[in-house]
Amino acid sequence: MYHVDCDRISGSLLVRLPRDPTSQAHDVTDFELYDCQIHNRCLQVYPHSSAENEPVLEVELYLAQVTLVIPEIPETATTITSGLCWDIEIRYNTKSLVVLRFAHDELPSQWNWISVISSSSFGILCSSESSFSTESASVNPPSTLSCLARGQFLQALQMFQVRTAYANVFSDLQVPYSCGSIRAYNPYRMDGYHYTTSPFYPHITVRSLWNAPFLRDTLPEHPDHKHRKHSVKNILVKSLSLSRKRSSSHNLKSGTSVRSQSPSKSRLEALSMTALDVPERHSWSGITHKHLATGRLLDRLPPFVQGNVLLDQVQLAYRSDDVERDRLRSMLVSLQCLGWRRIDVLFGSVMAHEQILAKRANMKKPLNGGLDIVHHVMDTFVL
Repeated sequence: MYHVDCDRISGSLLVRLPRDPTSQAHDVTDFELYDCQIHNRCLQVYPHSSAENEPVLEVELYLAQVTLVIPEIPETATTITSGLCWDIEIRYNTKSLVVLRFAHDELPSQWNWISVISSSSFGILCSSESSFSTESASVNPPSTLSCLARGQFLQALQMFQVRTAYANVFSDLQVPYSCGSIRAYNPYRMDGYHYTTSPFYPHITVRSLWNAPFLRDTLPEHPDHKHRKHSVKNILVKSLSLSRKRSSSHNLKSGTSVRSQSPSKSRLEALSMTALDVPERHSWSGITHKHLATGRLLDRLPPFVQGNVLLDQVQLAYRSDDVERDRLRSMLVSLQCLGWRRIDVLFGSVMAHEQILAKRANMKKPLNGGLDIVHHVMDTFVL
């Protein structure tokens, strides 16, 4: 049994069906508009706006090699020029290749195709060069690390009902935030990105707290917080439940997916801040966001989000050599498309990596040294 946030999709795309081996090289006119759908890891292609019920092509994606061809965007480009396209190359045997295409301007509405195809094929490769003009795939030999982000390793990850990633915002020398949270960059280093922490889990940012709903309460009593804990925390939990009930009722009437909806995080954050009047916490180093926001961080585009699936603007991710960049992008897209609950943690010490593990925690101070992270794991753990 596999658990993914996005496992089916349908719509119209430009498709290049497998060509006759005796035909000439690829031409743009090979692409035609078809109706496509993915269900149970199978891609089906139908004639566009046709009454025919039989697909012209069926491909079992879990048996195929899928490559996402990402358009090259110059670093100095101020605007995206027209004509850029995203291609999804699906090679289901040595000489059969189908290509799905959509324009770069359509990425905000079509990015779910990348997510569903990646999950259905247990991982996806990324490349800046197309290979559909050749008879066989020509990819660089995968590194051992990149193999861990596809195939049987992704099958194992998809068997978990819930996947949660705890990551230190700053100061983790062993596992930086981008690695721990599976992101292309650290958004907390951007100008104006706040990281207020929770009054109950003092090392977890409020912005990420609501990614994992409360299921139980294991937090120990504290003399100073005894009355506030039960009153305010119950308010927040009830507000979260009420928000989900309203969202569920609305979705049942409108026919949309309940899993893809999320409660109003801004409203819950405002409620928690109003109830306890918690001041803003800042980085241990005292460096302001403005000084940290340098280079291309200021030009970062927001990620695409649906439910627990968050996909960064991969075309802007990584600027190393082509081979290394493609491998990093492949790992990023394959893992992000699984769907993760991200919990961001803030410690004011260079020992953040040990503190997030509660390695040197003091039981006499249960809310210090990382024990609040352990309690959050217990409070939100899905059996």
